[in-house]
Amino acid sequence: MEIRIDKNFVIKVPRFTDDLEDLHELYQINFGMFEFNSDDYESLNTKIILSKNDWWNKAIALLILNANLITKKIYDKVHKEEYPYYAYPYIQFKNKITFIVESLAINTIDKLIQDLKKNQNLKISTYVINAMTYAFNKDGDQLHGTRSQIIRIPLLKKKQQQAEKWVDKKIKYDSLYGRPKRSYKDELAKVS
Repeated sequence: MEIRIDKNFVIKVPRFTDDLEDLHELYQINFGMFEFNSDDYESLNTKIILSKNDWWNKAIALLILNANLITKKIYDKVHKEEYPYYAYPYIQFKNKITFIVESLAINTIDKLIQDLKKNQNLKISTYVINAMTYAFNKDGDQLHGTRSQIIRIPLLKKKQQQAEKWVDKKIKYDSLYGRPKRSYKDELAKVS
């Protein structure tokens, strides 16, 4: 698969998995021969966001370009006092890269496009990290008490709609990458 950003900017994606090492291989294939400074990354990020691709391809392209940033976040150690159970809170994403793609595509890119059109000085890399943080917190969003449940009913409906959209897209991408087909019901159960 190729993600065409513009006439001279194409990102090659022979395969895309949940593994961080595969993400680094894709970075090496596409950008390994270049040395970028932070302004270069932001310029390329902006081109990806404003390209005519769908949100899922944009999310994959952003992740490939920002592979080093993602790795740094995954291996950022926090003080034991602040996070008593383990020192690397994002280490689980080492084998869950598609969680970040989902978070970017569903929750971040639409807002990012709107914000980018208003303000050209945005740090897109910040949105990538925020998408990762959102993916980390999504399953930990527990409801406590009846009042809380009533207040959050619209939020739950929105989450269900997002889950259904994700499953539709995941099944589409699984078929693109030749992965084994799974039932819609089973996939929905995983993200609901």
